[in-house]
This record gives sequence, structure tokens and C-alpha cells, in this order.
Amino acid sequence: MQTYGKEKKMKDENEIHIAWEIWNLIARLNDLIWDRYEDQFIDICLEEEEEEYINRQIDHQSPVKPSASSTRIQNAVKTSE
Repeated sequence: MQTYGKEKKMKDENEIHIAWEIWNLIARLNDLIWDRYEDQFIDICLEEEEEEYINRQIDHQSPVKPSASSTRIQNAVKTSE
């Protein structure tokens, strides 16, 4: 039984080491990709922010839509009258 605990500990340590290596490789890959496409990423970000801003402006110009619960209440009041 004691060997199982030792084997599990070694397996956990090996898994931790592998996870650490993967994390480092992902971080390096992230840096490489960012360095290569930084300008394009910034353009995409600005485009998305502009779209969100335009959509918010459009939403504010349109009449407020009643929520489902307020519509049910209005319908209930109408039928009771």
C-alpha cells in the first residue's frame, strides 16, 4: 500500500512538471502570436468596440421593449377589465 502512495506522488510530481512545461510553452506561443499580429489584434478590438458602441446607440434610440413579466401583467389587467 505504501508503494501506491509513493507511485501516486511521483505521478503527481510528473504531472505538475508537464503542466508547468505546457504553461510555459503556451506563454511563449502567446508572446509570439501577439508580436506577429499585434496591429491586426488592435484593429479587431477597435472594430468590435465600435460595433458595440453603434449597437448601444441603436438600442437607446428604439422604444423600450417591455419585459415578459410586465407584458403578462398588462395582459392580465386587460382580461380582468
